[in-house]
Amino acid sequence: MSEKPRVMIVDDDENLCRTLSLVLNRKGYDVTVAHSGPEAISKVEEQPFAMIFMDIKMPGMDGVEAFEEIQKIRSDAVVTMMTAYAVEGLVEKALCLGAQGVLYKPVDLKKVMSTIEAVSREHTGVNILVVDDDQSTAITLKNILARQGHAVSTASSGEAAIQAAQKQPPEIALIDMKLPGINGLDAYLAMKKENPDMTAVMMTGYRQEMTPMLESALKADAYTVLYKPLEMGALLKIVNELAIKKRKGAG
Repeated sequence: MSEKPRVMIVDDDENLCRTLSLVLNRKGYDVTVAHSGPEAISKVEEQPFAMIFMDIKMPGMDGVEAFEEIQKIRSDAVVTMMTAYAVEGLVEKALCLGAQGVLYKPVDLKKVMSTIEAVSREHTGVNILVVDDDQSTAITLKNILARQGHAVSTASSGEAAIQAAQKQPPEIALIDMKLPGINGLDAYLAMKKENPDMTAVMMTGYRQEMTPMLESALKADAYTVLYKPLEMGALLKIVNELAIKKRKGAG
């Protein structure tokens, strides 16, 4: 990615925010600061972050409550909690909700950097091909996935998808089942034959009509099926899981 990774620090301690911001800016990160849970939620609504460091104990809304709300907006949000207090109940709840981990204050700057680096390795983007004849859907998916750091291309037919996959083999393909010309199943099988390591997520707005073909795709190792209208949080979670698997496999 040419764009600097975005990190948000959420803490009512202005000195801590200032210190972490200076350190992370020097390391090349684009840092945003929020001093309360509601402010953090508002900033997450505006843009995604590669990593969020969230203080647990803040006036009003605590960090765990803010994390819960952030998950509703971006289910793939990567959050590490911070605390100077013995709040084991809140820590346990945050970890159960899917927090990346907990840093205890005074915060060790080396641990902050190692946490970000570990997450960055896991969340490295992958090559994704979106196959859909609905241009609006294809562009929306391309924009959303590109903002997550992935290299995304699109194809509007089965034939175009096969040609695109030959030129640039995708690691993940999101394939609509109902396409002009070659249908999504046949396009998937052709691409999979050329690129056995490709992972496909099938998509359709015609659940009953497409059931036989969807079953065939799943038998041929398609990863899963998503039904339209797409729930973007679920899609991003699946893509993120697959991307992590791809990168761990490559490593």
